[in-house]
Amino acid sequence: MASADQDIAGYLAHLETQRKLSAHTLENYQRDLAQLTAYLQQSGAGKSLTQLTQSDIRRCTSQLHARGLSQSSIARKLSAWRCLFSCLALHQSVMANPVDGV
Repeated sequence: MASADQDIAGYLAHLETQRKLSAHTLENYQRDLAQLTAYLQQSGAGKSLTQLTQSDIRRCTSQLHARGLSQSSIARKLSAWRCLFSCLALHQSVMANPVDGV
């Protein structure tokens, strides 16, 4: 199983080469996805990216809200995360997107 960093690097490469996103947009995606991996490391749950659940995502967004992030910033992060998990579902054994419904 690939590490979260490898999964994200592959996803960002896909966005750059296949979807032809601008450098600015890629930087925003990278920053948003880095916050998800930071949550993984800080949560201490020992989960991999592909083991996250909807409850984990809700907990992470609650922490972001508690730190004062605006709703629009959190929504942008959720969008980036949702797209990442959709891509992982196509290429790995991710059965459900944990961001769906959040």
